[in-house]
Amino acid sequence: MKKKNELTQWVLLDWPDEACLKVLKQCRKALLSSKNGGKVMIADHVLGHESSDRGASSSLLLDLMLMAVAEGCLRSEKQWGKLFSDAGFSSYVITPVAGLRSLIQVYP
Repeated sequence: MKKKNELTQWVLLDWPDEACLKVLKQCRKALLSSKNGGKVMIADHVLGHESSDRGASSSLLLDLMLMAVAEGCLRSEKQWGKLFSDAGFSSYVITPVAGLRSLIQVYP
């Protein structure tokens, strides 16, 4: 049997912490109900993991836009880690992949 994996891409940055926590708890619940385990994969922004100074400038503009238009925000690795811990996950790995995006793998 295949492991169950959940993927979100550029979704959680649009939401405040409380809403993200609800989503992550549901993902964890789905993974725990699978007999073969799995992980949550998140393709999203991680402040401080930009590949250039230009990327860091883009991050600041994106963060300002999110605060003005949506209830979300960009998060640092420490902020992501707190969300994952609060949702009951045991560990995570962040891998910068392209420009502003990182792949975050979160394990129950």
